[in-house]
Amino acid sequence: MEIDCEKILNLFQSTDKQAVEQVSFALKHKNTNREQFLEGLVLLYQLVSQDAGYREFFRYVQDCIVQTVVMLSPRGMSSDDERIHNVTPRVSGVSFPINRKNTHQLNVSEFTFCSIFQDIVASFNEAQVLDMFDSLDTGSKGTVSVECTYMLLCMLVAKEAGVLTRFLYQFGQFAYDLFMVRPKSAAPTTVQEHTLIAFAQEESFRKLGQLAWLDDYDMTQAIQYSHIKKKGNVMAMTREEYIPLYFGICKKSDQRQKASVKKLKYKHEWAKNIQT
Repeated sequence: MEIDCEKILNLFQSTDKQAVEQVSFALKHKNTNREQFLEGLVLLYQLVSQDAGYREFFRYVQDCIVQTVVMLSPRGMSSDDERIHNVTPRVSGVSFPINRKNTHQLNVSEFTFCSIFQDIVASFNEAQVLDMFDSLDTGSKGTVSVECTYMLLCMLVAKEAGVLTRFLYQFGQFAYDLFMVRPKSAAPTTVQEHTLIAFAQEESFRKLGQLAWLDDYDMTQAIQYSHIKKKGNVMAMTREEYIPLYFGICKKSDQRQKASVKKLKYKHEWAKNIQT
């Protein structure tokens, strides 16, 4: 998975000009100074994940929706369509890490979602972007909230920067509320019913990791340590269990990302010495 960091940075030009300049300088050294490049990615995540970053992304999504209407509608813009710019951000749940006093909601269609992420995730084709949309569309409504879209963007930057544990600290509760399936209160009476509940819990648990392209073996190990595999247990995975399990998975991913940066650094220095 490869994201276009420069295009993401362009979305947040008005947040913190000094930080934007530092990130822009670091991104230019992707092939010459990998450590500086990684520091720039960490700073980029800070820009994206703060309150000002959310507001900028919200306005960007508003513009994308308006452009979609203009492009697809034969009648052009109407007064109702123009009201999209009067919508102000709100959270879709109390667990969203960035609080807003306003109560308006903004949903992102499949078409708009694809137009946003096909540019950002350069290595993904349309089918892969649609898979991400389907993972976020847990209610099968054909739309996802702007909060979910923003969470995905933060997660992609965090994965590239090797700070997924920081992302989990901010968005772990929101991800749990979004993805985890709550089984019915009635206890299963057969082995088959228990197996189905355990399977649904496991599939729900894996959704965040699949979006972040985390190691499947790490997720399988985490599930083995959870109560999902314990016979006779029909309780839903709690937030207190979900977040620590993912913290361990994300920590391994961050360590691999930082190790790969060091490996590329030494490889570049070795090639440079050979040339001289």
